[in-house]
Amino acid sequence: MRNKTQILLVDDEPAILAILDRVIHMSLDCETATASNGLEALEAMKDRQFDVVVSDIKMPSMDGVELLKVVRELYPQTVRLAFTGKPGTDIGLRAADSAHQFFTKPLDVQVISEKIDKILRLRKALPEEALEQIVSQVGNLPSMPDVYVQMEEELRQDEVSLDRVTDILARDLAMSAKVLQLVNSAFFGLREEITEISQAVTMLGVDIVKSLALASHVFLEWKDLSGSEFSPNALYDHCLEVAALSQKIAQEQGCDEAAARETYAAGLFHDIGKLIMAANIPESMAEVQRLAAEQEAPRVEVEKRLLGATHAEIGAYLLVLWGLPDNVVNAAAYHHDPGRFETEQGLGTVMAVHVANALVHESYGAADKSGTRVDEEYLEKLGLADRLAAWREL
Repeated sequence: MRNKTQILLVDDEPAILAILDRVIHMSLDCETATASNGLEALEAMKDRQFDVVVSDIKMPSMDGVELLKVVRELYPQTVRLAFTGKPGTDIGLRAADSAHQFFTKPLDVQVISEKIDKILRLRKALPEEALEQIVSQVGNLPSMPDVYVQMEEELRQDEVSLDRVTDILARDLAMSAKVLQLVNSAFFGLREEITEISQAVTMLGVDIVKSLALASHVFLEWKDLSGSEFSPNALYDHCLEVAALSQKIAQEQGCDEAAARETYAAGLFHDIGKLIMAANIPESMAEVQRLAAEQEAPRVEVEKRLLGATHAEIGAYLLVLWGLPDNVVNAAAYHHDPGRFETEQGLGTVMAVHVANALVHESYGAADKSGTRVDEEYLEKLGLADRLAAWREL
């Protein structure tokens, strides 16, 4: 077992490499190696197992786009971060399907270090054997869609243009159609029909539309999954219901709108680990379902016993790779067992998603089958047990 994290830095600018190397060493307990192009990086990876690769996009010989594609195929367990000095360029967007996250230099040097730290902390929370087993079975965890990368980039500008955000999303016809379908569904209960993405952005806000776009991308990519009793559409409907109820709980308890929108996103992605399992390890997924029904045991307990980790942990790992907010990641990781999340005091995203998930299962009479119930002892500790009846009414 290696004691230190292994990080490979790839850039054809020696000054940038030196700065990045210094900042990462100041923040992380790690060992680093450097390469000036993709070919050198692949040579280094033949003899050494790297946990993280941080690569510039535009380089001679082999650029970062091609490098990250090869790393994705040969070393799927390696975290892939893309780094560019020219945001918004075509070559940068081509890297979106190969990189887990996308950064701009030199401004994001410190941010990269912080993101790596978050990813590694979550990986350490999983038993090493379980993580290796999951990665070997799951293979390539999906990367961010380029539309989402562009929207994130626009939202980081000093002056955000809602027209620009709308134009970015409108370019992807399938994703736009799915977002409009969802916005006009009963999940939102809007009084008027929304026919344009610009209307959706205005009515719901950029954050929620962005989350819907990302979720739509993932579910559209895996919409044709078949086998066992798994239904992507049913899971998507469940996630939408949990998202809506999570946001209502947050609003009812006095959260500000920004926190409520983030809670919506957390509810939307809380079960994404199930989709990853169904897409990559369908046989294991079917076996989990069979044993849970046969033994009348909670699904997460069977997953832990059979796979070494649960869909909650697998989903949280993907979300942290994508760089989603801590609250969204934590809600995915702890939505079945919120008592393990000791840093949260009082009302928070983890609590709201846990309660919403349990109540949605309960409303369909599926609490016994899923083994998902509200942790009332947890709510007692938070002083919120008296709110449960009101949340059921929501």
